[in-house]
Amino acid sequence: MRQIKFRAWDEKTKEIVEIDRINFNLGYAYYVDSKEELERVRLENCIQFTGLQDKNGKEIYEGDVVELNNSKYDIVFIEGEFCGANDNGESIQMFEVINGSVIGNIYEHSELLTNS
Repeated sequence: MRQIKFRAWDEKTKEIVEIDRINFNLGYAYYVDSKEELERVRLENCIQFTGLQDKNGKEIYEGDVVELNNSKYDIVFIEGEFCGANDNGESIQMFEVINGSVIGNIYEHSELLTNS
């Protein structure tokens, strides 16, 4: 069984944060910042762990950009499963994605997917 974990893009600090708690009723996820204060982000900014790692052992999350065979793929959740998709409309399954390398994410490095 895969571990269920979430990270989130904090629009205020412009960084990816590790989520500690989620309140679906209120629509927020919570994390503890560097000052040990509880902060919140909107649920729509949460990104889920796929349960897989790239060829270097780095965890793959939704929104990560993976480079494989000179192409870059955004990890997305479509029709009940994670896959890699690029700007050319091509998609690959996760069993292929794990042979690539996570090179960033679409939140901190949106330019990674240009000219895939």
